[in-house]
Amino acid sequence: MKSVHFLIDRSGIVDYVISPVIRNKKTLRERGYKVKLFEKITKECLTCDILILLSKPLFKLMKDDVMPVIVEPNPIISLLQEAKRRANKVIWLDTSDSTTVTHFELIPYVDSYLK
Repeated sequence: MKSVHFLIDRSGIVDYVISPVIRNKKTLRERGYKVKLFEKITKECLTCDILILLSKPLFKLMKDDVMPVIVEPNPIISLLQEAKRRANKVIWLDTSDSTTVTHFELIPYVDSYLK
């Protein structure tokens, strides 16, 4: 069974992204995926096969104002480095409103960057 963890908050954008996952939780389990949702950054949350981070909720959880470009040292990058040590795969879901706002500078710290 592969563990899939989502780090979320309870905002509207999260509902749109995770509602299909919640709706299909049983089917995912039958196919070998155990899905858990976390609203806090913990070692348990980061320790999994696949960690999915949603950008807007993560920025809120970290109380970090989004900078135009995220550079080291930065709490987001530190978290991604820790996540890479604990999770087999880290997926960044860029949930920013605009298609012109990107954080491609995070690509070296994640396995997949999805907009």
